[in-house]
Amino acid sequence: MARNQKIYHRLPGKKKSFLIGYYTLWQAADHLLMVYSRFGIEDYKRFYFADIQSIITHKTITGKIQNLVISLFLVGFGIMTVTLDSAGAIVGGIMAACFAIFLIVNCVRGPTCATYLQTAVQTEKLHSLYRLKSARKVMDRLKPLLENVQGRLTSESLRQDILNGQKTHPDLIAPSPSKQSAKHLRSESGIAHLSLFSLMLFDGLLVILNANIQMTAITLASTFASMGIGVCVVVALVKQRDSNIPKVLRKLTWTALGFVCVSFLMGYIFTFFLAFNNPDIMGNQWKLIERIAAMSFFDNPFVASLNIMAVCGALGLGIPGLIWVDRHRKALKESAAKPRVSLSTPSPLGNQ
Repeated sequence: MARNQKIYHRLPGKKKSFLIGYYTLWQAADHLLMVYSRFGIEDYKRFYFADIQSIITHKTITGKIQNLVISLFLVGFGIMTVTLDSAGAIVGGIMAACFAIFLIVNCVRGPTCATYLQTAVQTEKLHSLYRLKSARKVMDRLKPLLENVQGRLTSESLRQDILNGQKTHPDLIAPSPSKQSAKHLRSESGIAHLSLFSLMLFDGLLVILNANIQMTAITLASTFASMGIGVCVVVALVKQRDSNIPKVLRKLTWTALGFVCVSFLMGYIFTFFLAFNNPDIMGNQWKLIERIAAMSFFDNPFVASLNIMAVCGALGLGIPGLIWVDRHRKALKESAAKPRVSLSTPSPLGNQ
């Protein structure tokens, strides 16, 4: 008895959802099948080759952010391995090795992307094609199948379709993305960014001051400044969305978020092992702050690394951040000071 012919062939790529389940993409003779599987339940969506208008893929920064976060954990546990002894070094070494493997695997898998399939009635995201390597393989596989059904699209026919569309439906021609986005940009004063980079500069100066003067008040002020930086960076990121904040200032704010995450992680690790090695201060927050204040700038390699990172990050981001905030606020004042010209329309009745 002849075996049943295989109808579907799985395409490269597989994406797990946030909580449960995963997405896959399958190819049949005349359509694509997107499957979402979870605990024995499957949801299906079919896209026939004759109905597909376009498949669009663009790179995303998700992979770079993943590499950055993994690298931060790797550096943190690597410092633990070098600076701590016995059990702490073993734990740090194991965790550093795990994150090193994660980083290598993520780099080998290549950059991330987002892929969308468009028909006449919908635009659907193909979740399984979130790696550029997989997306290119699928594109190369689907291109001859789509051309076989719909015919090959040449540059001349594409140009002719655009011209026909402009003649028959000129009102449907969308404006360029730059002009369209410029119309919806919200004016932002930059107060949140000013607060963020001012606090970062202030915190960096406190760390330098604490290197010469070991005082509990300075350590306490630096702690409150760090907490304020964490709040301000979130507010600044929310405020700069869809606003006229300069691109450089946006990048500095996102970099500040990464610096805050690293600082909080390293500070948590340092506080944990400090309390672990000094059981008498465990559970007593004030004694813990006093113990940290009594440490010198170069008390040990781990403390020195933390302090150097704090100073370089705070000053390296705070100073250029304040410069760009000042430029942005000056530009807002200059634009507000420009006289507005009002165009008056003459009355159709003329002067009476």
